[in-house]
Amino acid sequence: MGKKVDFCALLGKNVRDIRTSRKLTQNAFAETLNVSVVTISQIENGRIWPKVSFFNTMVEKFDIEPFELFIGTERDLEYLKQIIISTLADQMDSMYPTSHKTKLEFSTTHKRKIF
Repeated sequence: MGKKVDFCALLGKNVRDIRTSRKLTQNAFAETLNVSVVTISQIENGRIWPKVSFFNTMVEKFDIEPFELFIGTERDLEYLKQIIISTLADQMDSMYPTSHKTKLEFSTTHKRKIF
C-alpha cells in the first residue's frame, strides 16, 4: 500500500473518459461546461485541479454521481478503499502505543471484510 495516488491524474482520466464516452470533442465539452478548451486539456492531463463549480456543472450536465470523477472501475474503487483503510490504520498505529496494536490490526482486518 505504499503507492501514492495521483488524484489529479485520476480525475483527469475520468473526465476524459466521460467526455469520450459521450463522443464529445474537447471544444464541445468545454462549451457545455462553460470553461476554456485549455482548461479541459489541463484537467484531462492532470495538470490542474478544477474549481468546485466545475464539479457541480459536470454532475448536473452529464447526470453522473460526484464519486464517478474519482473512481474509474470497480477495481479502482476497491484499491482506493484499501488505501483509505491502510492510511487510517497507519495513523491510528502512530497515535496509540504498541500495546494497542493487536486491537488495531483486528479492527482494520474486520473493516476490510465489511467493505
